[in-house]
Amino acid sequence: MKYLLLFALVLPGLLCCECVYSQNLSDNRDNPDNAVNGDAIRILASPELSNLTADWVSGYKKLNPGATFAIGNIHGNEISQAGAICFLSTDSFASPSDWKIRIGHNVIVPVMNAKNPMFNEIVDQGISNSKFASLFSGTGKMNWSDLIRGGQNTPVHLYIIDNAEIKKSVADFIQKDPAAFREHLITDNVEFMAAISQDPYAIGFCRLSDVRNEDLKEINENIRLLPIDKNGNGRIDYFENIFNSADDLSRGVWVGKYPPALSGNIYAVSQTKPTDDNAIAFLT
Repeated sequence: MKYLLLFALVLPGLLCCECVYSQNLSDNRDNPDNAVNGDAIRILASPELSNLTADWVSGYKKLNPGATFAIGNIHGNEISQAGAICFLSTDSFASPSDWKIRIGHNVIVPVMNAKNPMFNEIVDQGISNSKFASLFSGTGKMNWSDLIRGGQNTPVHLYIIDNAEIKKSVADFIQKDPAAFREHLITDNVEFMAAISQDPYAIGFCRLSDVRNEDLKEINENIRLLPIDKNGNGRIDYFENIFNSADDLSRGVWVGKYPPALSGNIYAVSQTKPTDDNAIAFLT
């Protein structure tokens, strides 16, 4: 008999909780306690998941010192390598014959500087997707007074990491062409973190994992999640109050409180269902 395993998963560096379908992986493993030595586990990751994959591998090796890995990046439709497990943020490259499971959500978040002088007003009111859209309208600079009640007449400084996945998610969320982001683009995560951390009037969009501390347990002390006013009524209602911590946001995504456009899937894909004990142990 085959079983479907459904559980809440909080992976180090992952952006939320998610359901994982084991697809009877355990049927292939007679002795899970001894499934951490031997041949290297072959992992390929799309570039945007390379850091996350490294976090998973590091965490697993701490629990299983005998495990070894061979890790590489993957581009486009190169996923068909026998014996390798591929981590992808899209399944568009997967063949219908490939084995595939969804292992998580890759969440894009709006963030702000922790020392924003209007912090309390922002937390109480949030910002709706229509107001986010107005920031990218190209009609001129907006002030904080245009976004929140009691806001200062100070320009909002907007930043977004120049990454195709992030730009597409934000574009879907605010229903704008990604071309509208051109003047707000930041080259990479290091530059983005510096810009948000040093500018009290900044707003930015990035992955949740981009702003976590190195221990992956909480948000960088200089940055805070910016609440989204999902129903657009000018306040953060009880059901929208999921932005106090990374864990709160993870649970919010898990139960459907977070905008779907900002929450993409992460998949594990392979030519065939893994049978190697080491790979099964790692995936499990």
